[in-house]
Amino acid sequence: MDFEIVWTENAAEGLSKIVLYLEKNWSDKEISKFLFKLLEFTEILSKFPRILKKTKKYANVYRGPINKYTIITYRLKSKEKIIEILNIKACKEHID
Repeated sequence: MDFEIVWTENAAEGLSKIVLYLEKNWSDKEISKFLFKLLEFTEILSKFPRILKKTKKYANVYRGPINKYTIITYRLKSKEKIIEILNIKACKEHID
């Protein structure tokens, strides 16, 4: 059974910032492409929740790139079969 993906408010805000940046600087095609790739990534993540590197500082928290421009952080709740997306942000400083 796949894990359920749950987005925190902080992660939703991070995604919103990325989309706003894309709207200002890129075409609708690029926005659609990014969102499709994000959907693909979350589908893979729900099947293989340990694909990214586990952080040393926090228990059951994983972090890594979903593409060359975007970093995602999530908490794995194995017993509940939940992946809680904690944060998503662009690697470039001016997007934050």
